[in-house]
Amino acid sequence: MNDNIQAYIKSTIEYYKLDLYKKSMKGVVSATRTLLLSGVALLVLFFISFAVAVLIGEETGSPSIGFFIVGGFYLLVMLLIAIFGRKTLERIILTSTSKNIFND
Repeated sequence: MNDNIQAYIKSTIEYYKLDLYKKSMKGVVSATRTLLLSGVALLVLFFISFAVAVLIGEETGSPSIGFFIVGGFYLLVMLLIAIFGRKTLERIILTSTSKNIFND
């Protein structure tokens, strides 16, 4: 009986080690994927923003005005996200991470 209890405890510990490893690797893979996609999206956004700023600068006759308009737009977006987007971002992050961790 004592041997059965020890074997059960040992197998339970091994199970939880494997489960922890699996969940941590899912988190690492998800974080790496998110970082890579975010980096590419940031580069695309940078080049599009640069092109729009140059286009606006050509239309207005002053290149600096185009960059100020694009910069002001991003400042406005940042302020709106900071003021109104906190709960939405928390919900999105909690939902996606809980799906990765608890759905096997």
